Amino acid sequence: MANSELKVIGGIVAGLAIGAVVGLLTAPDSGKKTRKKLDREAKKIGKDLNKTFSDTVENIKSSYQTALDEVVSKTMNASTADEDKDDKAVMAKMNQG
Repeated sequence: MANSELKVIGGIVAGLAIGAVVGLLTAPDSGKKTRKKLDREAKKIGKDLNKTFSDTVENIKSSYQTALDEVVSKTMNASTADEDKDDKAVMAKMNQG
């Protein structure tokens, strides 16, 4: 995941958190109700952040595995091509001799 994507995700999460806090603090409720709302919202934001983080980690793992598989495949193909060239060179020398 690109650095800019992480910044966007961080900005969204920060915006949600700030919006929730401002909204709750300006609401005309008692202190006890406001604290409960803040607690509830904080837990919700925490769960959302945890999910976003988990999804990001999974995307990174998947991208890494895809890249690794591609490198292994290309390496194997190159190795096989080199072996084929070597075999052909040996056969050509044997046919000359």
